[in-house]
Amino acid sequence: MTFREYIELEESRFGDFLQGGIRGAALGTALLGASFNKPASSLATTTPVNPVVTTVPTTAPTTAPAPTTAPAVSAVDYIAKYIVRNEGGPRSKVYDDGIGKPTIGVGHYMQEGSRKVFQKLFGNAVDFDAVLQGRQELTPEQMDILFKHDLQHHIDRTKRMVPNLDSYPAYLQAALVDAVYRGDLGPATARLINQGQFGQAAQEYLNHKQYQNRKALGIPGIGPRMEKNRDALLRYQNELSRGTMR
Repeated sequence: MTFREYIELEESRFGDFLQGGIRGAALGTALLGASFNKPASSLATTTPVNPVVTTVPTTAPTTAPAPTTAPAVSAVDYIAKYIVRNEGGPRSKVYDDGIGKPTIGVGHYMQEGSRKVFQKLFGNAVDFDAVLQGRQELTPEQMDILFKHDLQHHIDRTKRMVPNLDSYPAYLQAALVDAVYRGDLGPATARLINQGQFGQAAQEYLNHKQYQNRKALGIPGIGPRMEKNRDALLRYQNELSRGTMR
């Protein structure tokens, strides 16, 4: 499955989820209308006299679409889409990330440790040196495999740095994993997050050499990306202060 197909599939599932709620509401309304149109004798023989019956149409639409596993799945999907957008999508051929690091796929640095990863994921189907030298490209399927591996690796790394990651809303989880994915989340920022000091963590997060020297280094594009992650920390701090977190 390609990235486009993956994202379209998730959007389709979300659409089905909404349609299910709409159908549930319509069915509840129809049942309620039918109960008022039946003769008294019919109601006496087919519908037990029970006050709870009248509440079913009003509660069914709100209780039906609520699978307990939805938040976790939604968070992972949100993280994946967030990172793909920030990285500008997958690239099949090696490129310079702007600071001299050969990169491929969705922001995968072609460092020495990548050789073992490529061997594990692709066996002999991919020549690591040929990819590194730009003589071989990755297929869409291979980029999918590499990204899924990298995504899980960086989610696990983020959880080691921020143990309560799963308790945060999806937008903050995505920002924190993205920060680790890019190598921006330092120990000082992680410590403040773990202490619940999200506002201070937002300030510390931008206390980063690459961010502060982005123009001189020729990588101005990291500015908006890091600022978006900073804004997620500030948003969560604001929601905590106002008691409106979700």
